[in-house]
Amino acid sequence: MMVNPVLKDVMIREWGNDGIICTDGGALGLLITAHHAYATRARVAAAIKAGINHFLDTYKDDLTRR
Repeated sequence: MMVNPVLKDVMIREWGNDGIICTDGGALGLLITAHHAYATRARVAAAIKAGINHFLDTYKDDLTRR
């Protein structure tokens, strides 16, 4: 769900949510290890683009790497 367009389409645009949209702990890692949706954590941008604005895990290094 954390990279699903429904976050922006429904929660933000339709319902007007301007608060926190948070991941479950370990959610980004599970997209890589369990669901095989992405190869690396560099894809954290997909979650942010989908509307996630708060993580229960630390991904700051993944956002600042080039």
